[in-house]
Amino acid sequence: MAIQLYRIAQEAATNAVKHAKPSRIRISLKVKGAELTLRIEDDGIGLPSTPPTGTGMGLRVMRHRAKIIGAALDISRQESGGTCVMCRLAI
Repeated sequence: MAIQLYRIAQEAATNAVKHAKPSRIRISLKVKGAELTLRIEDDGIGLPSTPPTGTGMGLRVMRHRAKIIGAALDISRQESGGTCVMCRLAI
C-alpha cells in the first residue's frame, strides 16, 4: 500500500511539474478516523475543461494504482486554479 501511495504522489507531482508550470506543489498525508487521505495540490494552470485524451499513461497509472489498493482517486481542477489529486483509502 505504501509503495502505491508513494508512486501516486510521485506521478501527480511529476505531472504538475511537466504540464501545469506551478510555483508550488503541496503533498499531504492524513489519517482521520478509519480513512487515510493522500492529497497533492498545485497552483499551476489547472486541468483543461475537456479531460485529456492523449496517449500519456500518468492518469491511467494513478487510477490503476489506487484500484490495486482499494482506494478512490479523484482528480479535479481547483476553484482557485491548479489541480488537486486526492486518494482516499479505508484503513
